Amino acid sequence: MTILRALAVVIPAGVLGMTAFGQCAVVPPASVNTGSAAYAQVIANDPFCCNVGWDALCQQAYDDLTGSPSCPVVPPASVDVTSLAYAQVIADDPFCCELVWDTFCQQAYAALVNDPGTPVTAGDCPLAVNVCTNINFQIDPNGIGALNEIPPLGSLANPDLQPGGGTAAWGTDNWGCLRNNELNSTWMIVNIQTGGSLEFVFGGLGTQSGFYDWIMYPYTSSTCSQVAANAIAPIRCNWNGVSFGGTGLAATLPTGGDPTNYEPPLNVVTGQQLLICFSNWSSVTTSVPLVFGGTAVVSCTPLPIELLLFDARMNGMGVLLHWTTASEMNSSHFDIERSADMVAWERKGTSQAAGTSAGAIDYAWQDDDPDAGTSYYRLRMVDLDGTFMFSPARSVSTPLNGPVCFPNPSDGSFFLQHVPEGTTIEVHDALGRRIPVALTVDGTNRIVRITTSEEGIYTVRIEQGSATIIERMLVLRR
Repeated sequence: MTILRALAVVIPAGVLGMTAFGQCAVVPPASVNTGSAAYAQVIANDPFCCNVGWDALCQQAYDDLTGSPSCPVVPPASVDVTSLAYAQVIADDPFCCELVWDTFCQQAYAALVNDPGTPVTAGDCPLAVNVCTNINFQIDPNGIGALNEIPPLGSLANPDLQPGGGTAAWGTDNWGCLRNNELNSTWMIVNIQTGGSLEFVFGGLGTQSGFYDWIMYPYTSSTCSQVAANAIAPIRCNWNGVSFGGTGLAATLPTGGDPTNYEPPLNVVTGQQLLICFSNWSSVTTSVPLVFGGTAVVSCTPLPIELLLFDARMNGMGVLLHWTTASEMNSSHFDIERSADMVAWERKGTSQAAGTSAGAIDYAWQDDDPDAGTSYYRLRMVDLDGTFMFSPARSVSTPLNGPVCFPNPSDGSFFLQHVPEGTTIEVHDALGRRIPVALTVDGTNRIVRITTSEEGIYTVRIEQGSATIIERMLVLRR
């Protein structure tokens, strides 16, 4: 039985899956045979989304049924298929996990078998528990703890967000924030090891058994007192519209999820901490899985390398890379990689890392044979155990290196090949005087014609950004 509560937003049939978030395509792509048995089975298994919009999970299920599986058919050997955790995952999500085993199934299983820390129910903010990975935690109707820290609805720290009353600062029009203030609260601190886009789900895969409201603040040592003093605003919050399908941050609505329970992902940086107050509005006694997603990494393990700075710039006719680490722990080396399109990467060199250091260390490496045009560089930062992470990419535009004028000698007309946009071309005679020339653009090439009639040696100066190429041209009139 679905539980609805006062002020909940009811979404009419046919609207789910086609919200402002744009989770589902209206129709499947042309590669999907809508007359096939596989398509009919997908629709029958998941009418919640797939019959009104076609998202990645619908496509995944279709591919699996037609022999092009996008996730493994069976779980890996590390999964105990005789365990209660495996049975619960299958029971919660037979649509995918019983047919194929993807990352969502694996995350749910890991959350059920690994419980490194359980936030206390009815806890207070100063007692908030660090969250370093996916967890399960117990909730029950046990009040607010010793302190009532959430300010009244409509305040800075607990704004009154109503559908139709204007969007939240993060762009949604859902109910919020904690409309019943602090109720059966659970406080936790989420630790970001690697920055990126943070997503998470409380009570996913069919495990939600009540209304799971929550509010999130940026966390420092003073946040608890700021919340109680109504001196800090939340960066995300949600007052559930329905009591099923989980709740949290999601770029794409999870299977069975309702848009009124989800807020957009949050961009976070390395080392950031986030404070969450979870409210058990329904006063249920149960276990709640918390599963993280997105590109951000949640962990309390220190990064092997903390990168402060990475840049790339022209240095003569080469490209100089410079980077600085704030600290290193068991770091092995840096692989320098280059790409012309940000897709295919090639290792161009290696620089040894310091190993372990608590202070800033500067590194430099030069590419003496860069490609013409725009190239992209990144660092592959490798730990002693072989694990690695990538730096952000940096772009550099380089002119063509080596001889660029041909034919040489010429009759006064010659070509320049693969000339980047913004390149300046000058011609000087033997006395250093600038000579007028006629330039013709031919795609990325330039045709240069010296307009004087005198034979002799001319200097061609080609400048692009901070790089300069100087060529000598012998002109012989026939």
